[in-house]
Amino acid sequence: MFKVFKKLNKPLKYITLNQVVQNIPTSRGLGSSASCIVCGIMIANDVLNNILSKEEVFQLASEIEGHPDNVAPLIFGGFTCSFKDDKFYKVALNINENYKFMVCIPPFELSTSMARSVLPKEISIKDAVFNISHCVTMIKALESGDFELLKQGKKDLIHQPYGYPSTKASKKAIEFAE
Repeated sequence: MFKVFKKLNKPLKYITLNQVVQNIPTSRGLGSSASCIVCGIMIANDVLNNILSKEEVFQLASEIEGHPDNVAPLIFGGFTCSFKDDKFYKVALNINENYKFMVCIPPFELSTSMARSVLPKEISIKDAVFNISHCVTMIKALESGDFELLKQGKKDLIHQPYGYPSTKASKKAIEFAE
C-alpha cells in the first residue's frame, strides 16, 4: 500500500482491515507473498478511487515481487504465462474446459530461494530446446484437451531432475498425477 501512495505522490492514508479468510499456505510455492502484494496494491488503489489500471497494478506488483509468475494470474485470472523484458509481460492462455485441476500442498515449508538454489546455474542447449519444445506441446495440449499430448508436454529436464528428487512428497505427487 505504501508503495502505491509513494509512487503516485499521494498522502498516506491509514486504514484498518479485518482478515476474514486466508487459505493460501505460506512457503509452499502457491503465491502467498504475491497475494499479499496484490491485495495491498488493490486496497490502496481502491482508497485512491481506482486511479491505477490493471496493467499498472500488474507492473507494480511484479516489480515488488521481483517476477510476474504469481501476480499475473491473481490480477487477470486464468492461466497465464509471464516474463520480464523491458517491462513485465503476461499472455493469457485458453484451457480446455474438460480439464480439472487439483493443488497438492506439501506437508513442509520450502522458501522460493531454497527451492531455486538446487537448480543449475547453466543448462545445455539440448536441455533448453527440449524444455521449450515440450512447453509449447503442453500449452497446445491444455488448449486442445489432448491428454496424450499433455503426457508428452509435461516432460522436463530443467526443474524436475534437480528439485523434485529432494523430497519424497514431490515424488509421490508426480506418481499420483501420472
